[in-house]
Amino acid sequence: KAGKKSSFINVKVLGPPGPPGPIKVKDITKDSCIIQWSAPDDDGGADVFNYIVEKKEAGRVGWATVTFKQQKNTYRITNLVETCTYYFRVIGENKYGIGEPVESMPAKAQDAVGPPGPVVKLAVADITRITAFLEWQKPTFDGGSKVTGYVVETQEAGSVEWDKAGLATECHYQVLGLTPGHGFRFRVKAQNAAGQGDPTDTEIHVAQDEKIEPKINLDVTMRETVVVKAGQTLTIYAGISGKPVP
Repeated sequence: KAGKKSSFINVKVLGPPGPPGPIKVKDITKDSCIIQWSAPDDDGGADVFNYIVEKKEAGRVGWATVTFKQQKNTYRITNLVETCTYYFRVIGENKYGIGEPVESMPAKAQDAVGPPGPVVKLAVADITRITAFLEWQKPTFDGGSKVTGYVVETQEAGSVEWDKAGLATECHYQVLGLTPGHGFRFRVKAQNAAGQGDPTDTEIHVAQDEKIEPKINLDVTMRETVVVKAGQTLTIYAGISGKPVP
């Protein structure tokens, strides 16, 4: 044998393109979204002149074509079903044929969710030496997600710290454990799946039994002249109110 010799040559394989770059899903709402992708690293030896965009709902096997013709590397997909989870895929095409697909991560069709707005008309409906009863109305904006509760906090006069009093599920709450004679502010924050909204707070209220002068509301039958015989018992019907209770 005289020996052997090897040499290298460059071979360019022509064919359909490889998969496009990763799909990014953005600006998603309850019925639409925008997807973006990059050109395939392997163009198959020819310019990629078209992309096919497809979608499918989670749990389904078959893909539905969104568009057969898309030249740009971005596309707005519409007519999604609210709260459904979707997968998207993109396939490049050159003069040699249709290439390999790239598939997105799952994306749920829903409006962007943020914290709710502040509660409305917060008021101290009643206060005693150790308790306060708060009332308010729901926020006018729920942040795109159902309000699941309300965080109630207290702040003693002269302090900068807010202490959590409890979590309410309705638009009222009784705060317990106040220090008699001390002043307190109260605040409430609505919360949803995205977090807590901005607080609404009250002025300072002193923890003390409210004092209301006694009041007598005579029954209508008592508002006329009542005639009784001497020695008979006179019964007077009236409503009596005041704080402390008379």
